[in-house]
Amino acid sequence: MEKLMWQQKGIFYDGLRRITGEGLGANNTEYWKDRRKLLTKCFHFNVVNNLIDTFNEQTHHMVNRLKENLDKCVDIESYLQNMTLRIITETNFGKLSKITEEDTSKYISGMKTITEIIILRALKPHLSLFWPILKIKKDEDKALRDMYCYTSKAIGENMERIIEEDENFPNILQLLRSSPELFDNQEIRNELETFFFAGHGTASRSLTFTIIALANYPHYQEKVYQEIKSVIGEKRPTYSDLTKMEFLDRFIKESLRLFPPAILIERTLTKDLITATGFRLPADTIVLFSIFDIHRNPNLYPDPEVFDPDRFLPENVEKRHKFAYIPFSAGPRNCIAKKYAIWEKKATICGLLQNFKLEAVTKIENMEFSLDLMLKNRDGFEKLTILRCIGHIFYCCRFFSLQDLKGYNNGCTAMKCVYQCHGISQKELLLSVEFKNTSGNIELPYNSLTIVDSYFRHIEEFPTVENNCKYEKPTYRNLIIRNSGIMKIEPEVLRTWAY
Repeated sequence: MEKLMWQQKGIFYDGLRRITGEGLGANNTEYWKDRRKLLTKCFHFNVVNNLIDTFNEQTHHMVNRLKENLDKCVDIESYLQNMTLRIITETNFGKLSKITEEDTSKYISGMKTITEIIILRALKPHLSLFWPILKIKKDEDKALRDMYCYTSKAIGENMERIIEEDENFPNILQLLRSSPELFDNQEIRNELETFFFAGHGTASRSLTFTIIALANYPHYQEKVYQEIKSVIGEKRPTYSDLTKMEFLDRFIKESLRLFPPAILIERTLTKDLITATGFRLPADTIVLFSIFDIHRNPNLYPDPEVFDPDRFLPENVEKRHKFAYIPFSAGPRNCIAKKYAIWEKKATICGLLQNFKLEAVTKIENMEFSLDLMLKNRDGFEKLTILRCIGHIFYCCRFFSLQDLKGYNNGCTAMKCVYQCHGISQKELLLSVEFKNTSGNIELPYNSLTIVDSYFRHIEEFPTVENNCKYEKPTYRNLIIRNSGIMKIEPEVLRTWAY
């Protein structure tokens, strides 16, 4: 297999070529080595380090959108598609103002159509004989127009900004334009289409499966969360922070082992090849091998269906062949953006677990995979994961007697609160509260409360001493008090989080 990685990409990449031309992902020309060497600069350590802020910002944007659908089944992949497209756009071109939500939706829809057509034409090559007269050709043309419209707007706005502001933007477009001997205008567009297509589609699909794995294995989810908590608390991660999250790194690698976004690699032999077992493969042979099956080979991974992040402890990795794990392919034609992809995943998971507890609706063992350009669950992802927010803010004061509630209509005053903690939580609290009400009080069973720490996880039972405790929700305007500000503004108010 190691020898095969040096061979040319063949006819199974023809579908990709219809979108990206001879971009880096499908290029077999004599120039691909020089082009790859130049494009590698876009993914140097220093560049990726500077992109963490973009990863964090777009994750924050997605988290806010998810909070609008609390305790509901959501199609998590649709959120991730939107986020990864925003990321690949901003990291390539900077912040753009002319691209609308409609443009984004059309690009995502167009890419879905194109990926289905690529696999259809690969499996049924005879369709090419009749393709111009088939109805699906119109669907393909519309999808390509929508995708090109998005990228054209991104390229156009970035070019205007470079000309008007005379600035040297450190992005891929500027890099490509600096090497006219390697890239003419069409070849520049080919490379940009390649980065959009690959950086958006595979990124969102692999992130989807990683999040599904977190939801399916709550004990690992808790372990990842505790690592995030210990390294960064509630702040956004830096590059340095992410390098310290070793268990998160192993978890991501294990999810990529079981759910590699690209399941097949194809090569066309340029000359005869003798395999390690002595079998002769003649030149022009098309060779396919399955990343999915390699990663589930029991000779390489004992109990391969078991999800075990410790497979990627250093001492275990050393025992395996370097090509036993190839989620980003391998050899000289491997994924140029693999480091970018890993840091994007880490930043996204940090943002999600700081705000949500993930619960699975469909179990991984019940999933059925189907052949597609990327690994796909046959039933889709619409009902796969439910996200439950653990970060909605709610404030209350503790009263020791119902007598203290006299004068409630005039704005009651609380006795001094003897407990000062970061949160009490119980599902009854969430169900009992209309968060946008401006007044009202809540009665709760005295023994149903739980203290949680500032990261919303359970610590100990609340030591209530009165059976008739009553909790008042302050007016809505008080909800502007956040984080450490609570200690400065109202040090005797019990801050509570409902989940």
